[in-house]
Amino acid sequence: MQDTPLPGIHTIKNPIEKLNISRVEIFLLIIALTIGIPMVLLIPPGAGYDEEDHLARVWELSFFSFIPGQIPPQEMQYPKIFRDFAYRHQSGGIIDSDFWQSYSGVSLYERGFVSREINTKSVYSPPLLLPQAMVLRYVGRPADLSALTVFHLCRFASLISYLILVWLAIRLIPFGKWLLLVLAVSPIALFQAATISADAISNGIGFLFIAGCLRVTESKEINWKECGLLVFLVFLLFLAKLNLVPLILLPFLLLTPSRFTNRGIYFSLLAMTLILFIVEVAGWNRIASLQLDPALANEANVTDQILYIFGHPLQFLQIVIIDFITNGWTYLLGWINGYGYYYWTPPPLVSLFYLLGLGSVILIDSAMPLADKRFRFAFILTFIAGYFATILSIYTTFTPVGADEILGVQGRYFVPLVLLLFLVISSISGLKKITLPSSKWTTVFLSLALSLNVLGIVLAFYVSCGTTYYQTGLCYQPLYKDFTAESHPSPPISNELSITQEIQVTCDGFTELRVILFPANSPMNGITRFTLQDRVNDQVLMDTQVQNDQIILEDWYSLRFDPDWDSNRNNYVLKVLSSDTSMGQGLRLFYSSQPEISGNLYENGQLMQHGIV
Repeated sequence: MQDTPLPGIHTIKNPIEKLNISRVEIFLLIIALTIGIPMVLLIPPGAGYDEEDHLARVWELSFFSFIPGQIPPQEMQYPKIFRDFAYRHQSGGIIDSDFWQSYSGVSLYERGFVSREINTKSVYSPPLLLPQAMVLRYVGRPADLSALTVFHLCRFASLISYLILVWLAIRLIPFGKWLLLVLAVSPIALFQAATISADAISNGIGFLFIAGCLRVTESKEINWKECGLLVFLVFLLFLAKLNLVPLILLPFLLLTPSRFTNRGIYFSLLAMTLILFIVEVAGWNRIASLQLDPALANEANVTDQILYIFGHPLQFLQIVIIDFITNGWTYLLGWINGYGYYYWTPPPLVSLFYLLGLGSVILIDSAMPLADKRFRFAFILTFIAGYFATILSIYTTFTPVGADEILGVQGRYFVPLVLLLFLVISSISGLKKITLPSSKWTTVFLSLALSLNVLGIVLAFYVSCGTTYYQTGLCYQPLYKDFTAESHPSPPISNELSITQEIQVTCDGFTELRVILFPANSPMNGITRFTLQDRVNDQVLMDTQVQNDQIILEDWYSLRFDPDWDSNRNNYVLKVLSSDTSMGQGLRLFYSSQPEISGNLYENGQLMQHGIV
């Protein structure tokens, strides 16, 4: 796209002209101020992906302890308040005035510190979280600031770090500046940048590396100056997350040895790349692997999984292809937008307007040259390598050994990689025949997408059942995430055991109750009865019977009834009992001691310490 004026911006003042600031850079600044900063403040603490783990690592780095897990808890003195105000400890509900009254003025150590060992999944290269650590060390701890203020300052450092890297990438890239901007400020990219996450700097490095490589290709010949720039870019790249390492293919695919003024420069680049890989990638990951256990999930084992892949390469390739066919659409939506941990679903209109903005920038960007076959081949091959690296990293650390599916892949992992794909798409000659009048369509669509995304954050996290304003279907509360080890099935419901659960509802229109049911040990006989009663007026909302043999798998079971339109803050009683079911043979519920549960639980009238999920 040519540097066409933004809506409402017709001229650039003389001081800005002297600084040679383009309109795309001005738009980046506008987005940072109007969208980025509100997201820093509005996204609830701990609602970002793995934000609690990253914050613990940031605190550790603020002591200049670069190797994970090296500081004993008594020395680390991690503030307990950071765990207390995390969103997952707020019952997954709304952030209301009670939250701010409880935490807004609390200092770092007012509620003590965590005395047990802190395991973190955040074992990435230290520079990815270093800016936030410096804020903690030199601003947060010495100053008499509240813990929430310190937390938001760390988020702000993350956002600024990302925007600086994106700004440098826009300055460097010789074509496709607006395309890079649109991809770099996607809703999910800004969400990651506005929370405490290693993705912020890692994604920024990815964009900067691609832009820098394309800038070097503009040189007629590669001498020591260009080689030095490439070595610096390689140094930055190897600090990023592992799935971006395949981007190293790009300069060697784009630049043939004949482009260098002498072979010594080319071989120096190769040698420095190898040395940096050994030190930064192999060396750091060897150190980090000593603390890898907390990062593993689902009984994953990196060594055994790699041996399985080498032993079954064709089967692994088939798994990757089937996974792409099955989950490709989900990855696409996750690459555009998503709220941390999938607590809530963002407004669908955000994705629609973002895709319209992306489509318009591809059609308008006439500055994008028609890439020759070598460029297209390099872009596509590097993207595929990056995709495989992403899948491989998840398959080895998050998926059981030998599994025929890949668990845990999220679209946000591909944020910088897709620039290569869209550079290819935007160079298709057929698209150049379709033109739009000006760049205002891109700015309008992108502004709508990002503004609606911020509005969605407000509705989802600050308004009770606010997501019903932009999507159909019921609002389910509370949200359950990551059941603790203490969670377990209840005893079988039988003639000898009945269960009573008190329930407090937090919204009007109560019309469905869901419980997790486990199959009966002997499902061929027996009936389980569920009754729901308003505790104030004794009105019976539901009286339902379930044949035990209908429940064959562990899953949510929905109990529907006529809506109670005045249910907010009302108390109800759920009773579960059985007939014709011998002791130890009936259906089982699911118990948890997590704070999402409100109300007491009784077994045969005896008060229990858990609650029904």
